[in-house]
Formats: sequence, C-alpha cells, structure tokens
Amino acid sequence: MVSAVAHSLTVLQNELEPETQVDSGKVVLLALYHDASEVMTGDLPTPVKYHNPQLKGAFKELESLASQRLLDQLPAGIQEPYRDLCLGDESSLEGQLVKAADKISAWLKCIEERRMGNLEFRSAEKSTLKAVQDLGLPCVEAWMNLFAPAFELSLDELHGKGEHPSS
Repeated sequence: MVSAVAHSLTVLQNELEPETQVDSGKVVLLALYHDASEVMTGDLPTPVKYHNPQLKGAFKELESLASQRLLDQLPAGIQEPYRDLCLGDESSLEGQLVKAADKISAWLKCIEERRMGNLEFRSAEKSTLKAVQDLGLPCVEAWMNLFAPAFELSLDELHGKGEHPSS
C-alpha cells in the first residue's frame, strides 16, 4: 500500500509542481524498502516509538543501525544500488513523499479497522489524519481530495450499485 500511495503522490507532485519533477521509480523503490530495518527491530506502534523525544531519537538511531547492518550483510559488489534504499535521506522530496505515503497508509489501516467494527482505532485514526494534514505537501492534499473518499465506500458503492455518500 505504501508503494502504491507513494507512486500516486509522485504522479500528483509532478503534475502540480512540474518544475520539481520527481523520479517515480525511485520513490516507489524507497517506499518498497522503507521498513526493511523492521526485520531486525520489529515494528513498534507509532504511539510507543514517538512517546517522547528521547525515545524517538533512540528508535531512529536503532533503525539507522539496523539499516546499516542490513546493507553490510549484502555482498560488497551489490551494496551500492541498495545504499539509498536502506539509508535514504528522509528530508529529500522523495523521502518526504515516502513518509507521507506511510502516514496515509497508516490512516487507511485505521479506516479499515473502524469499518470492521474495531473502535480501538478511532483515536489513532484522528491523530494519524491530523499528521497527514500537517505534512503541508500540496500533492498530499490533492491525494486526500481525489482518493481518500473511496476508502469510505462499500463494495456496492464502488461498483455503482449503491448511493455515493456525496450524492
């Protein structure tokens, strides 16, 4: 999901700001590998990882060390093509798009859980939506306007057999 969202964000980014073209292939690959370090660290829920600045910093360092270790375990002759994928720059526009895609994907997971009756995700849905909105990227706003409403539709509505919520 993160890779698919990242691709669509890249398409929108390139459409909205043609002067700053982004390589969609690179963004999709970064998205594909963005959680590779979790093979070593495991996946911690966002509220745990980011509970306080010290914990957030320590976890970022742990992720960085795990990413470096993964890279080091590859044969020396093929490490270079994976370097940016494992150790990518999160502050680059490509990194920002992947981060946005990751947040959107987390928000979509919350919607899915809520729609299945799991009310434990209500708070996470609200806070994750706010985090998405706070990213301040025009392509994210465009994505939310264009694609997000479909995630509230039933299968019948998606197939045109029910009434659309905006009708």
